[in-house]
Amino acid sequence: MAGARVTGRLGALVDTYGERAIATLRSNDAYYDEVRENVVQAYADDPAPLAPRVPLRPFAVAGADEPDTDEEAADADATDETTDGEQPTGGDASGDASGEDADGRAAGASPSSTPSPSPREEEPDEVTLVLISDNHCNTGMGRVMGEVARQAEADVVLNIGDTTMGGSGPEALCVDALASELRDFPVVVADGNHDSLLTGDQERAQGWTVLDGGVVEVEGLRIVGDRDPRLTSVTLGDREFATKPEAAQVLVDAACAGHDPDDPSTRVDILAIHDPYVGNRVMPSGCVVLELSGHLHRRVGPFQEGLGVMFGMSSSGGATAGQLTLGELPATATIGVLRYDRANKRPTALREVLIDPDRSVRLTPWEAFPEPPTTPVLADLSPAASQR
Repeated sequence: MAGARVTGRLGALVDTYGERAIATLRSNDAYYDEVRENVVQAYADDPAPLAPRVPLRPFAVAGADEPDTDEEAADADATDETTDGEQPTGGDASGDASGEDADGRAAGASPSSTPSPSPREEEPDEVTLVLISDNHCNTGMGRVMGEVARQAEADVVLNIGDTTMGGSGPEALCVDALASELRDFPVVVADGNHDSLLTGDQERAQGWTVLDGGVVEVEGLRIVGDRDPRLTSVTLGDREFATKPEAAQVLVDAACAGHDPDDPSTRVDILAIHDPYVGNRVMPSGCVVLELSGHLHRRVGPFQEGLGVMFGMSSSGGATAGQLTLGELPATATIGVLRYDRANKRPTALREVLIDPDRSVRLTPWEAFPEPPTTPVLADLSPAASQR
């Protein structure tokens, strides 16, 4: 870039992250264009591109394991962030000062709100969601996400956070790169700990629905969610807006408003929250069917969680420890495709689109979710539990 004059938004990004980063952004086109073409080919070759050929039934879970009581600090995410050392189970058997019970329930949640079985099966009414998370300003992946959404015939794109690296003003570029490729789809976002309040404003300006602690309805889906209660940013500093129990209680209150434990149709369809250690404090309420989270940069589940089920996304930007996601993929990137039955209030099928650093694309087989539990379950979110 010797002798080049860089101004405006790109100039600000150079000031923030250096000329090497911006030069890498400009050299990505050929690489990600080939990835996009490989997505098209993978879908053309797939025998069941839009849905399983035979409907999948929820699978039974034989005896839930005892919940893991390791501290969350033992399971820090792939960016080597400092965690707060909270126990995902909410402390010892006597509870702790956070106001949680020993099984990780948020204050106010009650196992008495066990969902009742649906009285009868309704005619399925399925929608398709494309799931993205932890892109961390991989601008090249925008076109890939857009192609997956087109090929999957998505009804909604759900972004589970960390669109940016630090939430600075110049990182509007990170939002714009995705939004320009997703203009044909409604996008709902639950911002992560690397996204700032400014990031939320940038997303709203693109027409995205930014979750802020309440329930929204998009394409017939009732979705509750919020931004991460922390900000982790090299440019804006680290902040905590609320504790995880406090953040969870806001979501419990929103999800359970108007919920009738004897009427499963009153449950919220989806909890979208970046950090699964917030989500696992909401799901025991029984007011939500499905939790979707990110943050850990690895797949989690699908598992039973609380009185529902959960799935944790890996990084859609190929994020891995010690590597920028500006440029070619440093690791495998993951985009999720979820089928959800609005009539019967349940997720019906899940698959992943896996993009490897060599530009190859794999579509995993469709898989089912577990049956929802009838008593609260605390999912094991450790890496060992998700290994296959």
